[in-house]
Amino acid sequence: MPSEVRLMFKVEINDAFKGNFNSWMEAMEEVEKWARPHRLSWVVYDPHGRIWARS
Repeated sequence: MPSEVRLMFKVEINDAFKGNFNSWMEAMEEVEKWARPHRLSWVVYDPHGRIWARS
């Protein structure tokens, strides 16, 4: 049985934290929780490795 390939959004916060999320909404929730209150830089990459959002 072939393994399932999942396309995931990737988040990087302050070049330190990195995480993978199933949807862009989950990724942005993580940004709202950890990056914005502390005014840290962040980047969200789409499943193809392109920048989807950043600050």
